[in-house]
Amino acid sequence: MTMKLQGKNIVIIGGSSGVGFETARLALEQGANVTIASRSSERLERAKSNLMGNVKIAVADVSDEVSIQNIFEKHNRVDHVFLPGSTRTLGKILDTHPDKFRQSLEERIFGPLYVVRAAVPKMPKSGSITLVSSINVNRLLPGRTMVAVAAAAVQKLTHCLALELASYSSKCSFFRLGRYPCCS
Repeated sequence: MTMKLQGKNIVIIGGSSGVGFETARLALEQGANVTIASRSSERLERAKSNLMGNVKIAVADVSDEVSIQNIFEKHNRVDHVFLPGSTRTLGKILDTHPDKFRQSLEERIFGPLYVVRAAVPKMPKSGSITLVSSINVNRLLPGRTMVAVAAAAVQKLTHCLALELASYSSKCSFFRLGRYPCCS
């Protein structure tokens, strides 16, 4: 088995649970050095205790540029960055105050911008940034309008970043998470 991640430095913002945690676990199994970040120091400590390998933790909020800068200032080199998601706020547009949607939009739109600005200067030409969208971009349901908007923003942002980052040779990509209906 080849260890493609052996010795690589990976930062996972949202790495204390779910897809981020599992990505950290798999990267560590391949010999990567992993930093997981989350808003909750408690969840980070619990995650760290369940991971084996060279794992560091960083308390950070993806919607706060300074806390994101602090993560990357501690690294001389970052090979890969993974942002698995954000707060998902459900609610119908006419029934929900716009401020309730603000956090999710901040995390999905400005969060990746803060990460790119902090990470790319630390990345080798083979570096990559992976963002996660959602199948909600195509699953239009009442009460999920802003979730779909945020997911669509991630996808469009990724396309634009891929073009902008081409001169750095860094790659930017996304994938969609969610349950897809089975085809009959």
